[in-house]
Amino acid sequence: MTSSTSVHAHRPEPDLAEDVATPTNGRGDDGSDRDLEKTRDSQQRERELELHKRGRERVDCTQEESELEAPPDGGTTAWLQVLMGHLMNVNCWGYINSYGIFQAYYTTHLGLASSTVSWIGSAQSFLLYFIGIYSGRALDSGYYRPVLLLGCLFQLLGIFSTSFAHTYWQIFLSQGICQGIGNGLVFCPTLSLVSTYFARRRSLAISLVACGGATGGVIFPLIAQKLLPRIGLPWTLRVMGFVVLANVLVILCLAKTRLPPRQRTGKRKLMDWEAFAEWPYSLFTVGIFFSLWPVYYAYSYPHHPPPAQCRRVSRADHSRRARRPVPRPAQHAHPALRERRHPSPGMVERRLTERPDRVQCILRPRECWDSRDRVE
Repeated sequence: MTSSTSVHAHRPEPDLAEDVATPTNGRGDDGSDRDLEKTRDSQQRERELELHKRGRERVDCTQEESELEAPPDGGTTAWLQVLMGHLMNVNCWGYINSYGIFQAYYTTHLGLASSTVSWIGSAQSFLLYFIGIYSGRALDSGYYRPVLLLGCLFQLLGIFSTSFAHTYWQIFLSQGICQGIGNGLVFCPTLSLVSTYFARRRSLAISLVACGGATGGVIFPLIAQKLLPRIGLPWTLRVMGFVVLANVLVILCLAKTRLPPRQRTGKRKLMDWEAFAEWPYSLFTVGIFFSLWPVYYAYSYPHHPPPAQCRRVSRADHSRRARRPVPRPAQHAHPALRERRHPSPGMVERRLTERPDRVQCILRPRECWDSRDRVE
């Protein structure tokens, strides 16, 4: 009796046990669900913060699928974009590569120093690259055609206003600043547009676009060479402006975007400085900077004649050097090279001996460059 009574006393009532257990289980389920929701929310916020820090964008599923479609990698429309990009580069880098014409004319007729005149071409090239940092986003945002039209207008305005300029600051504002802004608005978005049409042949397409700089570097100097002595600089510039205008009309007719604008969420960054935290990217940027640093001297100073120090070099000395195509240390290195000590004269050898001034300018560029000011 005593044991049964004690067991019965310690056993809870069934209804009371259910009443006690029910709210406890309900609170546990609600608490776990809330914890899971908080964990998911915190993880989602961390992802969004990470994407925002890196300057990346979140794209809807439907938008992402449409953008991930394979590019045509050919076809009429794609190759017409290559032609459009080629003409764009004729107007941009073709005109910049021809700056040696203006460098010579401004220093001769305006009486300005070469270092002063070079600021015009330097500002033009600088603005092309600097504005391209920001104008390249126009393609992603869906504003390619307005930016393209605005850039072409700046290019034409710069060329035609230069034809009416008479002082240094007028030329600097029109050719250096105005044209530089136009080039910066046009160059990077168009280059990015062409790359969206190709995958396997992208290198070929971009190379053909880049050849436009060489095409313009041939066209504009020829125009200046033929027309500048006859009609003067103002009308020569206007003829160049009409050539650029013809290219602009073709560009506006052919330009066609392939990808729709991207939908962005979150605040945009004006500059993504965290990209420079990647060492390969930073080293590549520094390497490109120093590789382009000495390139444009040849474009700005091709009009200078061979210096007198280079022209005074003995023709016999050049003939003796040109007839020894293999250096002396290499001749002692291998018996086969010693047999090539006195080859028969060939086309390259005759060219070198016929123009000793050019050979000496190659052999001693520092001396020739130092004597440039003395010749002038």
